[in-house]
Amino acid sequence: MRAYHGIPAGSIPDDLARQLKHGYYAAISYMDAQLGRVLDELDRLGLTEKTVKWHVTSILNKLGAENRLQAALLAQGHGRH
Repeated sequence: MRAYHGIPAGSIPDDLARQLKHGYYAAISYMDAQLGRVLDELDRLGLTEKTVKWHVTSILNKLGAENRLQAALLAQGHGRH
């Protein structure tokens, strides 16, 4: 984060930390709303289940896992649990 303009070296002042958190939460809220719109449209088109299955399968393939249990075990083995 220090590579961004306006971020001081050393401790981050409380007011800047508050601003950064506010921006982060605003971005997450916006992204959540957009994802909700996509999911609503998938529901309307009757594509939600197929899309979720495709996405999970794609993630599993990238991880080299055959199922969600294997993915969880891989993550646990890498300290991501």
